[in-house]
Amino acid sequence: MSTRALVLALSGLLLVACSTPEASHFKGPVGAGGSTGVGGIPGGAGMPGSTGAAGMGGTGNTTGIAGDNGAAGMAPGLGGDNGAAGMATGLGGDNGAAGMATGAAGATGAAGATGATGATGATEGGATGATGATGPSGAAGATGATGPAGVANVEGPLPAGQTERGAWAVASSGEVLVGREAAATISFAIPLPEALSSSNVIYVPLGQTSATCTGTNVNPTAPEGDLCVYTGLEEASRPTGPGPGEVEEFFKDIQDTAGTAGASTLGAFVVYEAKAANSGEFLNIRAQGSWAVTAK
Repeated sequence: MSTRALVLALSGLLLVACSTPEASHFKGPVGAGGSTGVGGIPGGAGMPGSTGAAGMGGTGNTTGIAGDNGAAGMAPGLGGDNGAAGMATGLGGDNGAAGMATGAAGATGAAGATGATGATGATEGGATGATGATGPSGAAGATGATGPAGVANVEGPLPAGQTERGAWAVASSGEVLVGREAAATISFAIPLPEALSSSNVIYVPLGQTSATCTGTNVNPTAPEGDLCVYTGLEEASRPTGPGPGEVEEFFKDIQDTAGTAGASTLGAFVVYEAKAANSGEFLNIRAQGSWAVTAK
């Protein structure tokens, strides 16, 4: 192997060695440059050329023509190989050691004792003043709209001033013997707070009026504490047609549930009695109307 080839090979090895990185270190400073390589050996002198041919001889004493010059000697020898390349750049030094790690944190110091509570500061502002005098009453507000009607208390009793109304009727078909009775039932949907005496139940015959019961059969009314019975129809006739004697009267009275004149808290009966000039006759009775009662 020539010197040049050897130098090149060594350079390649140096370059490979320098190209290996250190994974966990910094590179060192660049090395100094290599020295210049040795110069090549000079080539040797060329060999002398061959002797030229002898010139032709002259005629007589004439000098013959000079012969041609001999061939030139060999060219100078080839130059020697170049010297090996200088050393490649020096290898980087090793990285320096890593600095010391951060020291561990010191332990937390013990908490200091709680300081004493400071004195309460003075209250801002002066003392509370005396209560002022009551102002005059404001004007009364406007009356509100009437609320919806309340639900009736069917268990009772009927509140004072409240009125109940209804209809009644009685009829017979030749079954009421003269001197016998027939009755129409009046029932109060809501019981009264107390029963009514005979002076507080008023019957208004057909076509008549009453100073106490001022309503009508179509629009029955009653003062507080009274039951007013209005008549819209009254009839009494003999089933066999007219005969001797006349029907005198047939309304008797208004009774409570015990048969006494008046009304109970639950209702009353409008009682009729057939009367005629001839006893033993049968009469047809028909009557009906309206009623109103107001609690007291």
